[in-house]
Amino acid sequence: MMLRFRIMLVLAVCFIVERIIAATLSNINGCQQRQSIDSHPGFNQQPVYAFFSLHNPERIVVDIRQSNPVQVLPLDLSGENMVKRIRTSRYAGG
Repeated sequence: MMLRFRIMLVLAVCFIVERIIAATLSNINGCQQRQSIDSHPGFNQQPVYAFFSLHNPERIVVDIRQSNPVQVLPLDLSGENMVKRIRTSRYAGG
């Protein structure tokens, strides 16, 4: 019984700490030039992230840990922009 209580306590603390330490995206600023783009996401603290490339179509994925959903996304950009879309998704587990 005591072991079960300890496990529940550790899980509860981990859940609370994850919500506290996850960075919150507040804005996205960018500047496009001919062959490059500078994108500057704004966070309330240092984010935990990973990035990788995907193919067909060519794209870069930046995976940012965030506990709350981003209200302004997905964001579809029009015209001849190098960035076509910014979106969110939730990890389904597994």
